[in-house]
Formats: sequence, C-alpha cells, structure tokens
Amino acid sequence: MPKVLHVITGLGLGGAETALYRLLGKLSETDFTFRVVSLTDEGVYGERIAALGIPVTALHMPRGRLTWRGLRHLHRILREWQPDVVHSWMYHANLVAWLADSRRAQIWGLRQSPRDAKRLKFTTRTVMRLNALAARSERPQRVVVNAAATLNDYVRMGFPRHKLDYIPNGFSTDVFRPMPGVRSQVRKKLGLPEGAPLLGLFARLHPIKGHDIFFAAAEKVLSVRGDVHFLLCGPGITADNPQVQAWLPAAHKNSFRLQGPCTKMPRWYAALDGLVLASFLEGFPNVLGEAMACGVPCVSTDVGDAARIIGETGFIVPPGDQDALADAMLRLLALPPEARQALGMQARQRIAREFSLETVAQQYAALYRSLL
Repeated sequence: MPKVLHVITGLGLGGAETALYRLLGKLSETDFTFRVVSLTDEGVYGERIAALGIPVTALHMPRGRLTWRGLRHLHRILREWQPDVVHSWMYHANLVAWLADSRRAQIWGLRQSPRDAKRLKFTTRTVMRLNALAARSERPQRVVVNAAATLNDYVRMGFPRHKLDYIPNGFSTDVFRPMPGVRSQVRKKLGLPEGAPLLGLFARLHPIKGHDIFFAAAEKVLSVRGDVHFLLCGPGITADNPQVQAWLPAAHKNSFRLQGPCTKMPRWYAALDGLVLASFLEGFPNVLGEAMACGVPCVSTDVGDAARIIGETGFIVPPGDQDALADAMLRLLALPPEARQALGMQARQRIAREFSLETVAQQYAALYRSLL
C-alpha cells in the first residue's frame, strides 16, 4: 500500500488541524497507509488521529522555531518509514519537510491568504517568503491551496502557477447536521430566555479574527434589538480575559455568553439563529461550512473564499466595517423564523453539493496517485 506522511506544525484547535483530521477519517477508507508528524505537540487532535489507527509522532519543537534535534528526528522517520509522498500543511511544516527530505514527492499545503500579511508576525511573514523561494526548486511537485481566492495572491508572491492546485475543505453532512432536539437543551444550559434570538462567533482570540469589530457591531445591534444574545466560543474568549472585558458593552454584558474553547461543535451550532464571521484575514473559513451544514445561515466579512462558500444563502460585508456588519446581522434577525430556517436549509444543501468531504478526499487521493 502506498505510504503518505503528513507533516503539520501542530495538532491543536485550528482550521488546518481540523481539516487534516477529517480528511484522514475519510482517506483511511482508501488504499493508502498514513502517518502524521507534528512539529510541536499532539494537541487535541493527536489522540483522535491515533484512534483512526494512524500513528502520530510529535517532534516537540518550540513553536515557530526549527531545532536540529527535531529535524534529525523527522529525517529518521523518513529514512525508516520510507513514505512515497510527503504532504505538509502550512508554512513552517512546508519548510521543515523541504529541508528534511530531498528524495520523495512532496505536496505543500497553503491555508492562509498572503493578501494582508502585514497583520501576521514578522517571523511568519519571513517563513512565507522562504516558502515562495523554495517552491521554485524541483520540490514540491504540487502546492495545494484551499481557497480559490488566494491563487493569484500566491502567484504574485512568487509561487510557480503551474504547481498550484485548488482543493477546498470538505464537510461531512452526517456529522454537521441540524439538531432541533438539541437546540433547547443548549439554550437552557446557557440560561437564555425562551425564544431569544442568538447569534454566534466561533474563533480563537487573534487580531485577524476581528473580535473588536464584532463587539462594536453587536453593541449597535443591541441598541436596536435589546432581545438579541451572542454566543462566543474559542481559545481566549473567556470572561476573565481583560481584553475581552474591555470590548464588552457595559450596558449589555448579560447579552453575551463567553464559552472559551468548545468541543462537540454541532451542538453549539444547533443553538444558533445565525453565525457571524468578522475576520480581516482568512483562506477557507471552516466555521462557515460547519454552520451551513448544520442549517445555520451566516453573516461574514468578504475574506478568502467566504463569498464563494456562502453564495446566496447569507450576507457578505466588507472587512472592518462595523456598521455594515451590524446591518447584516439585523437583516438576518428581521427574517421571520420560517424564512431564516429555509435560508439555513439552502445553506446546508449548498455545502452538500459543493463542499462534501467525500469529493475532497477523492481529489486528494487522485493527487497522491498522480505522484506515485
């Protein structure tokens, strides 16, 4: 059986990590053998991937730093396991895989738009530029982007166009599905009034995620609709975080539920009347596909492939425009419940038609076979 080694920066909560886990769950049904190497630690997904019967090795490099010990460990895995294809995910892992191996077919994954790289750390921007330079060599043979909107951005950055492939993220509509019976359970747990409108923003605390814009827009919504509540999930989104406290509207603090990191995401989506994405920078936002598959309509800033994902089933606004974001949320909330539910079902059908996990897994399997 052909062997594919996946190399990823880490296995914590994140879009690339989630996409890898879901992809492996579907690819494990194919005629490939897989192994995963994390440059840092096992995170939350290491155990889950191992439960699929796929070995996971953590190199325990410090985040953002290359160590000689870690590089030697990866080189030893390559020599002993002898993969046919090395598939790396994200800039740091791409560079480490390129340095560690000069013999095997390589696929790189690019999952963050370079369009607004100034919002990223200097070290990350440097690694991005090094990726573009290294990509002009014989390896990697293919470079996969998960957002069609970023293809030309990567070409302008210096990546060879003939190496670039577009494969979107995929979603299981069996896992992410409407759960009407769960809706009232989660709302009761959150202490929400019966029938209260609930909008959610699920993202880690990071400047590119636009939480400041979201809170400002939410305050504008509450000035018009005082009955609305907001649910926020993600690392760093807790009531004891001073930054989050500074953003909370003083007169409406009870309108927000701050949950921190969340698991069992379909249950949280089930409680929502709409999902909001306020980011300044994205590639392919998983959160939109997940919510839509659960029958939840979305309001999103026009970043990455957001507009391509949502289509006609939600609302798109310019990044950084709190007034436009507030207006879109109010437009969604103004829909009668039946119309909002119908829009959510259209969103689910769009995900099943355009972004199914089965189709995406087939595309990756075909790419692996093309390099054997």
